[in-house]
Amino acid sequence: MAMQRPDAATTTLALLMLLVGGGALFACELVPAWLEYREARQVLAAAQRQYAQLEQRLIRVNKQLEHLERDPAYVERLARQDFGLHTPGVERIRIDVSAKAGQANAEGRMPAGTEPAGAPAQHNPLVAVFVLEQTRPILAGLSAGMVLIALLLLFAPRRVARPASDRQARPAGR
Repeated sequence: MAMQRPDAATTTLALLMLLVGGGALFACELVPAWLEYREARQVLAAAQRQYAQLEQRLIRVNKQLEHLERDPAYVERLARQDFGLHTPGVERIRIDVSAKAGQANAEGRMPAGTEPAGAPAQHNPLVAVFVLEQTRPILAGLSAGMVLIALLLLFAPRRVARPASDRQARPAGR
């Protein structure tokens, strides 16, 4: 029996199936890992910001401690501020700044760079298909099947049909 190469249409279809199936299978594996990596980077950045803030706070507290130990005028000023003591003959004027601070926080926006890493999956249904537990195994199975079929189309041996005259010439025993 003679083997025949697949025709151009079959080869094109198989290559297209291989490309689409392989790409989808690759995305099933890559997208969740990429989102996890992105989330880890965001957590790391938040931890680094918090660390920097704590370092700044430590510097301020150390300076304040140094002032408390060496400057009696500073201690007196803190006593006036914290305990409401005032110097005789000095009139106090209070300014309430809490109303303006409340307006700035009332917008309800998340600070820049703090969006959850899973947000792309929530906003884009195509990304969600590759990430959600319900759809990811199905898509991976379909993609793997498509790749397998494409490989079979490309590399499976083809049999050439024999002309009818050849079939009649052979003896019946064989």
